[in-house]
Amino acid sequence: MLRRKIGQCTGKRGEHHFALQVRARSAGVNGPAATGMIMTKEDIPGLIAGIEFSGNATDDSFTVTWIPPVEPNGIIIQYTLVN
Repeated sequence: MLRRKIGQCTGKRGEHHFALQVRARSAGVNGPAATGMIMTKEDIPGLIAGIEFSGNATDDSFTVTWIPPVEPNGIIIQYTLVN
C-alpha cells in the first residue's frame, strides 16, 4: 500500500502564488519532477504609510495622499476615508 507523504510551507500570509516541483531521490539519482501550482487566499492588507494632507485650513476641501501597503495580501479594491 502506498502512503502519502506530506510537505508543508508555513509562515506565508496573504495572497501568494507558488509553482512547486517534487521529485523522489534514491541511490543518489533524482527521479522525474512532478509540478503543481497553488495560490493562497487573500488576507487583511497591511498598514498604509506616508499619509499627507495638503490644502489650507480655511479651504472647503483638501487632498489626502498615501503610500499603499507594502504587504497588500491580495488585490486592494477600495480605500475608505473615515473622519
